[in-house]
Amino acid sequence: ATTPILSNLHLMATNTIELMKIRNEQASSQDDETACEGALLESAERHKKGVVPEVGSVLKKRVSLVHGIGLVAGVIIGSGIFFTPSEIFKDTGSAGLSLVVWVAAGIISLGGALCYCELGASIPETGGEYVYLYRAYGPLPAFLLVWSTSLLTRPASQAIVSLAFARYLVQPFFSEGCNPSVLILKLVAIAGVLIIGMVNAASVKVAVYTQNILLFTKILALLAIVLMGVYWAVHNELQSLSEGFQGSKSSPSDIGLAFYNALWTYEGWNNLNYAAGEVKNPHRNIPLAAISGLLLVMVCYIVVNLALFAVLDKSEFTEAVANLVGKKVIGTAGVVLIPLFVATSCFGSANGSLFTSSRILFAAGRQGQLPSALGLIHKDFGTPLPAVVMQVSMCVLLISIGTLESLVEAFSFIAWIVYAFSFLSVYIIRYKEPKLQRPFQVWFWLPATMILVALFLIIVPLLKQPLYFLITLMFTPGIAVFYFIIQRHGKCTRLKQWNSEHRA
Repeated sequence: ATTPILSNLHLMATNTIELMKIRNEQASSQDDETACEGALLESAERHKKGVVPEVGSVLKKRVSLVHGIGLVAGVIIGSGIFFTPSEIFKDTGSAGLSLVVWVAAGIISLGGALCYCELGASIPETGGEYVYLYRAYGPLPAFLLVWSTSLLTRPASQAIVSLAFARYLVQPFFSEGCNPSVLILKLVAIAGVLIIGMVNAASVKVAVYTQNILLFTKILALLAIVLMGVYWAVHNELQSLSEGFQGSKSSPSDIGLAFYNALWTYEGWNNLNYAAGEVKNPHRNIPLAAISGLLLVMVCYIVVNLALFAVLDKSEFTEAVANLVGKKVIGTAGVVLIPLFVATSCFGSANGSLFTSSRILFAAGRQGQLPSALGLIHKDFGTPLPAVVMQVSMCVLLISIGTLESLVEAFSFIAWIVYAFSFLSVYIIRYKEPKLQRPFQVWFWLPATMILVALFLIIVPLLKQPLYFLITLMFTPGIAVFYFIIQRHGKCTRLKQWNSEHRA
């Protein structure tokens, strides 16, 4: 099954070399220019059904404000809201303190999104953190981001959501007390990833429209839970909500873990920046879409938790809280409908995550830090097809070898390391590029506050589980690859040329 993929990659690499030769010949003479055009036409004719690079080919600006809001909210609202409320409730001990954590985590996420809005509006280029780290720190940190992102964080994020999608999708087909096997869950998750990959490979418009449609179904799912909570509150006695702050825990480690789970549920607030180069009117739409999308998610999360606390008592807060609410309020129908709603939500989150994460690989391929084939755009579809294929392949691999819990832990730890450096890059880019146009600028103290939050979320897991430090060892081979392959083959020169062109 891997042979066609390798053949396509070889074909793309060959076409890239042909294009580089063409550009060099174009610069030499008019006669050579004619020969180059003939070579390009010959190559296109030879591989007209393949992926052929075109001079000056770029991703078009197809993402509007509405699409941007849908992308932000759609990626954030995934499996987390249906799993983490029980964990947060256990860590806090009360409904009142749980709601405080949810609100505070939303505010923290909004602070991070505001910092990214300044970066995205002032540097509206596809690639997100990759672009910011390169301009702030240089090629090595940017390459290590791509290294960790392509090998772990982004594929792990999609694998987590895909496994949750599979768990809820197959649950209605099994009787109570009978759970599907791990093999079935993994096969269904892989099938979901492949479908999403085909959608994102076929069309940018189809991908974003799919995201908006699935966002609508997610909101319907959350609305169903809220309406069941309202119905229960009107006709029955309130459960955990009536107890307020009774039983609240005061341990810093417990509260820290509660924030860790809540912030993971808000994960995805930075995704629009990865597709900044495809956003229409980015100086206006990136801040508006990021802030609007996140505020929409905050309202949804808080209202859903109020509904959960109204229906369930303390003993009923298990992993499948949404299923319990459905079963308790509407009976057997809830056992079938709620899992399907949750599966749809997870599917939409995985779709948005793949759309944005493939753009990191695309940007790195264009700038020489990964194989140049990843920076190609399909001549017919107008999508970064090789980057999508690479991302899907890594996701399938992690689904095959990982578990939901281990992937969540690995993703969260690395993600907040990246966020800390990204928040710091706000100050560094302000210092290095004082004349850069900044249509949106955050308060001076906000990035510093977010850096402290990120450090807290990095240190707390290390204190609880020192083995987390081993995850950072994945950067070691990345450093070796950078110095012995990237620099040796002159890729950094291309990066400097690219950076100069975009700063001009």
